[in-house]
Order: sequence, then C-alpha cells, then structure tokens
Amino acid sequence: MGMKNYSSKPSLALSRSIVPCLIALLLLITQVPLSGQTITFDDKGYDDSDNITSSIKSIDGFKIDFQISGVSQTTGVTYDENNGLGGSGAMYPGFFAESSLVITKTGGGNFQLESFYFEGAFSANKGLKITAFLNNTAVNTATIIPAVAGGAKLTIPLNTDFDNVDKVLIEDQGGTFGFDGLFDHFVFSAAIIPPPDNISLAATVFLEGAYNGTDLNTALNSNIPTDQPYNGADFNNHAGTESANAPANAVDWVLIELREANSAALALNNTKVGSAAGFLMSDGSIKGTDGTSDLSITLTGNSGAAFFVVIYHRNHLPVMSASAITEDEGTYSIDFTSLAANTYQGTTSLVSLTGGKFGMPAGDSNGDGTIDADDLAAWQSNNGTAFSYGTNGAVDFNLDGTINAVDRNGFYRKNTTKERQVPKN
Repeated sequence: MGMKNYSSKPSLALSRSIVPCLIALLLLITQVPLSGQTITFDDKGYDDSDNITSSIKSIDGFKIDFQISGVSQTTGVTYDENNGLGGSGAMYPGFFAESSLVITKTGGGNFQLESFYFEGAFSANKGLKITAFLNNTAVNTATIIPAVAGGAKLTIPLNTDFDNVDKVLIEDQGGTFGFDGLFDHFVFSAAIIPPPDNISLAATVFLEGAYNGTDLNTALNSNIPTDQPYNGADFNNHAGTESANAPANAVDWVLIELREANSAALALNNTKVGSAAGFLMSDGSIKGTDGTSDLSITLTGNSGAAFFVVIYHRNHLPVMSASAITEDEGTYSIDFTSLAANTYQGTTSLVSLTGGKFGMPAGDSNGDGTIDADDLAAWQSNNGTAFSYGTNGAVDFNLDGTINAVDRNGFYRKNTTKERQVPKN
C-alpha cells in the first residue's frame, strides 16, 4: 500500500493520495527515559479506515478525545493500517480549524507524557500547539511551526513542566484548515510529583473522657490556655509555638504528628516529618488556631506524600492511623471515630463508646503511654482539690473541670494497664 496524502483540505474527509513531503515529528521530554507505557494502535482489532473516535476514549488506561470547538466527537478519527511509526498502524484524525485532541487518564489522575509520533503535511496551516494542564490551569505550552511551506522535520523537547500533568491538549496553531496527519506511539509514565512541604489535614477523633454519647463536652473551654501544652519528650519533642485564644466549642488542645514509613510497625518516633497543635472541637474535628480551618502541617525531610497520622492528648493515650493516608482530590483526611480498622491495632488502641463510636482512652495523666499506678497516685494526691489546667488538670480525666471520684472510677479503673500502641522506639 502506498503512503497516504495528508495535505489539508476544507473537509473532514481528507484525501489520501501520495504526497512528496511528509513530516516525521517526535516530541521528547528531556531527562526522562522513554521506558513508560506506550499506546500504539496495533492489535486492537481495528481494520483499515475504521472509525475509532469512540474506541480511543478508553485505550490502555487513557482517554484520547477528538474535539471540534471543544465538543467531543463520535466520528472523525480513523485507523490507518500501515503508515504509523515504523510502518505500524496509527490514528488518523481529520483535523481542520477548531479541532483538537485532549488526552487524560481514564478516571482522572496525573501523568507524564514522554513522547508521541506525528507524521503529516502542514500545508496552509501554522503548525501544532501542545499545552499541558494541571487542575485546569495551563502549566506549559510548546509550539511546532514548520520551517518551510509544506512542512519540515522537527524535534521539539518539552521541559519538565510537562511532567505531573492531568491533561494535554494538542491543537492547530491557527491555520486555515488545521493540520492533517498521523499520530502514533504515545509514551506515558507515572507523574514525578515533588513531595509536599505543607499539607492541610481534616482529622476527626473523640476523647473518651469528654464524650457525652453524641459529641464532646466543652466544660473546659474557658480554662484552655492560650499556648499549646505539647512541647517535650512525651510528645516526641514537638517544637511548635502555636498560640491562640480557644474558639467557641473548643474542647482542648491536641497535637497531630505525621510520620513517613514503609509500614505502621516501622512508623517510629524518628520517622516524624511534621507536627502541629490545634483545637479539638465538640464535633470531633481538629481545627487550626483560627477555629475554622483544617490544621496545616509543615513538613521537613519527607520523600513522598503518604503519611501515618498520630494524635496526642495530654491525658489520653495516643492513636495512629492503620495506614498511610494520601491526598484525595486535594484533601488529606482521617476519621478515628467511626471505624476501628482505621486505627493502628484497632480496639486495642481505642475504647468503644456508645453509639457505635470509638475514642482515645482516658487516664494517662503523665503522658508516658501507660495507664498505671503512677496515674492513680497523681489522682489521689489531687482528688478534691481545685482544678488548675496547668498544674493538676491532667488528672481531670473527663475534662469537666472537677477532680473527683468520677475520674478514677469511670476512667482510670476501666483503662488501668492499657498502653499506647503507637510505635515509639
């Protein structure tokens, strides 16, 4: 079979006779080996000249959408059996003005387009324009303009802004009839995403002591100090200086820590990559110092974007997520209240609450990770004395502002010998 004619005409059904000049164009992203997933159009069961416009909207995990004036088409792309890269099959869109190819991952997600093959004649048009997008924002654009009338052979390297994208748009550069040619060998790889240096976390947790059967009591609200109380070895040497007046509906300060490790068991103290103190609200949500925003955590030394979440409270045992959590549509989130499996070591780490909920166990007055005789002794020496958040407030296990037998009988005795399950050393 002879080569087909790719000269532009003002018709969607473009003629296919032999032309003297074809363009062979390979686009490469620099510094990335061409070892990723390759989409070719062979062995898909296509016959020569088949309409494949709808078929390529789901092909090898990607979507190649042929559009005219931004509207997805069901016709206009055919299969060329013999004229792709190395004589293999290729896709042949009937391009004209306002036509384009939009490439995304099936089901969404980020990727890297390493290269693709184009072969055709520019004729009356002005070349190709390739635009990379991330979150609907154009992050880079490359243009391919023929050096001479009728086309030329060009190699256009794309810079690293074409990595970590979620859409690539290939369109006419503004000619009379668009361009006419073959596309083949789209080569993709996983996005190379730089690790974040800050995340916002939507976390939910209940404290056993403050739980009232529905949500958390806020009896201590007026006693909550301006400065967070979590600096020190018991809280893995948090160095933050968070300070704010407690917002309405705040229960107490809590500390969130992020760890990066290959497994929960290996998420030890020294795997910490960030921590921040915030306010636990009556609904169990944890907010920043403004009382409304999700907690923002600055990261240092992380190599990726998946983290185990540890939550500390000054007189409850800490908990940690069972798995490393990742971003989902721009949000990191973890709920320790509704499903025990979300917590490392499940119900061994937690206590069961009414209403099918779970909470952090109360009774660890000294923050050493064990509810034992030392905590009982601290309660005994302060039982019946006036509450003071900074001096004896840690033995007020139900956070009601009173130190009495309820703290011992309802919480210490129930949880005695219970230990933290969050890996430490």
